[in-house]
Order: sequence, then C-alpha cells, then structure tokens
Amino acid sequence: MTGMYAKGNIFCATALRDSQRRVETLRFAMSLHETVLQSQPTETHEFIKTLHAQGKLLHCYTQNVDLLDARVGLSTDLGDSSMQCVPLHGTVHSLRCPACCQTYGWGRVGATRRASTIGCLRPNMVYLGEDHWQGEEIADLIDRDLSADPDALLILGTSLKVKGPGELVKMFASTVRAKGRRVIYVNLSKSYRKWRKTFDYWVEWKCDCWVLDVKMRAPRFHAGRGMATNYHRRNRIPYAGGLLFHTVIQTD
Repeated sequence: MTGMYAKGNIFCATALRDSQRRVETLRFAMSLHETVLQSQPTETHEFIKTLHAQGKLLHCYTQNVDLLDARVGLSTDLGDSSMQCVPLHGTVHSLRCPACCQTYGWGRVGATRRASTIGCLRPNMVYLGEDHWQGEEIADLIDRDLSADPDALLILGTSLKVKGPGELVKMFASTVRAKGRRVIYVNLSKSYRKWRKTFDYWVEWKCDCWVLDVKMRAPRFHAGRGMATNYHRRNRIPYAGGLLFHTVIQTD
C-alpha cells in the first residue's frame, strides 16, 4: 500500500467529492487493477499459506488491495467465518456503491451496464480519511485474536507510516509482549528506530529474501541447531543486514 499513498491525494476521501478528481481516481484504479491482474503471488504469500496449513496462523492483516493472498488459497472474505486474510483497505478488484454498499465487478462497468441502484460507483477500497465499511467485523476479529494468546507477531513488508495500521501493530505487539512472546519486524526500512520499544527483532531485508532464508534454515532450527542469536538478552533490538548469515531468528 505504500506505493498507493505515495500518489498523494488520489486516494484521499476528499477526491470522491469532486467529479474531476473522482474520474482521475477511477482511471488510476483501473490501471492498478490491470497491473494486479498481471501480478503473481510472492514467496511471502506462500509462506503465510504455509503458516495456515500448519495451523500456526491466526489471521494475516494486510494493507494490500491486490488480494494476491486469495490466489494461494487464503480466504479474504470477511463474511467467511474461517477466513485467514483480513484486507484492511479493501480491494481493487471491485467497485462499490456508497449508497447501498452493493459491489460490482469491473467487467460490468466496462460493458457500460446500467447500475440497479442510484449512486456513483467507486473503487472498493478504504481511502485516506475514511473508515472501513466493515469496521465492526474487523474489530471483532481483532478482539478474538488479541484474546487467543498468540505465540508471536510477525510484521512483514510495511513502513508503518500509516496511522491506522501502525496503531494496530502497537495494539497486537503490546498484548504479545505482555505474555512474554516475541515481535519480529521484517522490512527494508529505517523507521524501526522510533519503534524500538515495540519490536524484539528487526530484520532489515526484503521479505521474500527472508522467507527463502527461513526455508533454508528451518530444518536445522527444528532439530535444535543453528546459528540464530537471541538478542533479547542484550536488551536491544538486533540489527540484521542483508547478508544471508546475518538474518536474526530466535531459537528456543
């Protein structure tokens, strides 16, 4: 989602109140949708799927609107009681009528079919400055996960510059660490400095590279061996550079 926010006010809620800016928003969303259709899931998506398959995933909360998680078999439907991936910012794959909240596919719009309700269709995404239309459902999921006593919190590939997701991370991290569990942050970002009291581990690396490294190391760690270092005893957040052997992973 960082790339979307970098577009300035295109995806701000105020853009929907002006007809010209609304058209600009739709055009950019159409372009983004076409790009997403050509994209493929990454190693990180597969890693999250593996966590679910092994019964180690409560939920994945994502800022992304591409729903690539669904392509690896993870449910992203908030109406599904067994869903695994929570799209915090909606999806670029559909449009929504703000008057009745009914959703439509891009194909219907492309075919210029008449809408059955009155209202201007907009991308089915949460814009800066507005609340999620399914916020109550997401809040219920968050409450359940907070009370589920998770073993760890993984934060992957986000700069944490957006207030809402940042507050969510703080909430989860506070609960996890209060139980003596660990919080791991994986991202090529310098923002970790102001989050020093939130994370136990920081890996400065691309998420896919870290996932591949974990795949390589996992058998040794499961056998109780390996080169990982528990930096928590030193009372500081560890720094892990991009070299393979510098990746920081906690051992038992």
